[in-house]
Amino acid sequence: MMWVFWACGAASLDAISDTISDEVVGDQGEHLPPAKKNASSAHDKLSGEQDVIVSCILAAVLGGILLLSCGEEIVFDMHSNGFLIALASGGVYLAAILCVMKAFETLPSTVLVPLLQMTTPLVEILGWVLSPFHSYHPVLAPFETSAMNQRDVISFCIIFVGSCLPWFPTKATAQNDLFECKRDVLGAGVKYGIGSAVAYALHTMMISCATSPTMGPHHMISTAQFVGWSNISAFAIVACLVFAEPSFRRGFTNLRLHSTKIIGLCAISEVSNFFAVLVFSVSISMYPNEGVVEASRMGLVQIENFVFTIMLYKFFRFGRRPDRIGIKFLSCVLVCSGLYHSASSA
Repeated sequence: MMWVFWACGAASLDAISDTISDEVVGDQGEHLPPAKKNASSAHDKLSGEQDVIVSCILAAVLGGILLLSCGEEIVFDMHSNGFLIALASGGVYLAAILCVMKAFETLPSTVLVPLLQMTTPLVEILGWVLSPFHSYHPVLAPFETSAMNQRDVISFCIIFVGSCLPWFPTKATAQNDLFECKRDVLGAGVKYGIGSAVAYALHTMMISCATSPTMGPHHMISTAQFVGWSNISAFAIVACLVFAEPSFRRGFTNLRLHSTKIIGLCAISEVSNFFAVLVFSVSISMYPNEGVVEASRMGLVQIENFVFTIMLYKFFRFGRRPDRIGIKFLSCVLVCSGLYHSASSA
């Protein structure tokens, strides 16, 4: 049961990272009232691209340190399936965090985190879809025991309803200021959130594949190697985007306009997120059903984020003002019930 300890640690680190992102990332001005556009000190927020740039630079440094200090021979073998999956996962992970940070521009964490709960059903569904093909290639071997039943379908429906509640628009919330949530159904923030859930599900599957003993000793890599190479790969892609993509290039150039406080908070958020991925990867490698591990982690993330957001804003005015507390509490109850229902059927 040691995997439970690691999953709880990953959840706490994720919740800390999400709560900090509420303070760090925000809309870049095109929808701000004139008074707030002129109050630059009151609106010192990073764009999604800027947060990703800072995060990937720091993640690459931490990944390199991890590779050098893990006490293993560094794997650099283009014939190793695990190594290739780790490199490919960098792109998937980058897509996930970019979608999350773009969503944070318009959605608070108390809306976005429930939306990301769809990751758990997606992991289970993907495993079930790949299960019949487990004998086709060693990469697919970890999904041999993946299965779904009626209990899982019921669980996923409960999770879906709970995930949707916080962002479903109401007349009362439509008047909230920008720093809350522009809750247009299937608006940009919601679309980015759903895209991130899909990318995170794929990333979870890739961790399970690359670190599984079923890959064989010549293809399996350790959790430390996976996280290290995945982060370095993500940084390499971001570096290319800074040179080739205008919004990334502009975001990188404009980083100097932001305060040291905001950059520092972004760095703290990334350190927390880096160790969350590392700890979560350890948890997945210790338990054969990645869906159960993901369910345990995500349920705790939503509860802790909900509590952190309320307490930090109430006592320190940190982050974004939480609203619709009752609805979001109901979302927590529904999502956690669905996750528990799903995990207990495994």
